[in-house]
Amino acid sequence: MVGGQFSTACYISDSWPNVLYLAYKYCNDPATAMLRNTNLGGENCHRGSVLGSIVGLCTPNNSAAYNLTSQLKNFNAIEKEINDLLAKASEE
Repeated sequence: MVGGQFSTACYISDSWPNVLYLAYKYCNDPATAMLRNTNLGGENCHRGSVLGSIVGLCTPNNSAAYNLTSQLKNFNAIEKEINDLLAKASEE
């Protein structure tokens, strides 16, 4: 599908059909969705960020998404910043 019927271009308007296809096909497996997106090649950064958001939100068990992000080099600092931001927002 991707690369054949749909373009691998990075512009979200061009890659939206690919995002929907990948999200539908791998909605219960975010890690595979992101791996397939990467392996499709092309300029996949925009496609990947939108796809990751969708599959992360629709996955009943977010452990796969958490496992991916927890491997980031600065994960603890990022997690603290997010938690601080959420705490501050809830005070307002």
